[in-house]
Amino acid sequence: MRKIYCFLLLLLATTVVTAQTLPVIAYVTIQGNKQGTFKGGRIECVGFSYGISQPMDVGTGMVTGKRQHTPIVIVKRLDASSPQLLQAASSNESLKTVTIEFSRPGEGKAFQTIKLTNASVVKINQYGGTASPEKLLPNGNVLEEISFSFQKIEVTNVDGKTSASDDWNVR
Repeated sequence: MRKIYCFLLLLLATTVVTAQTLPVIAYVTIQGNKQGTFKGGRIECVGFSYGISQPMDVGTGMVTGKRQHTPIVIVKRLDASSPQLLQAASSNESLKTVTIEFSRPGEGKAFQTIKLTNASVVKINQYGGTASPEKLLPNGNVLEEISFSFQKIEVTNVDGKTSASDDWNVR
């Protein structure tokens, strides 16, 4: 009986945590060449992914090619910007700027920003309910992953006063 009680208590605790809303980790602003500023102004971002690799010869340690940026992927709830992002993807619209501002929970100011110039939406993946990777999203959320490729990236850490940038056109 005690084991069943502990199991039910654990199950209840897991359900309570799962039912919470997804935390916002960043805000995204998009300025398109055709559509202008995307609806909603600041799009709430609940997930993020990005990477860069430098091809190397493992034997010599010498660089064998040009650096390769993966598309930046944001995860967001469906909102007013969703149809605009679909339009941008289907028409191959060039986005003048995509700005991602990261802020810590409870703080209003951004501690790090990523600015993409001449970006494109290269992939959209929507999921929710039992079709989601987590099998069930909190509060019935339907999310979408938006992947951006870009010509130029600028990363600025406001707190540390450091920055980096890369541009396809600069060798």
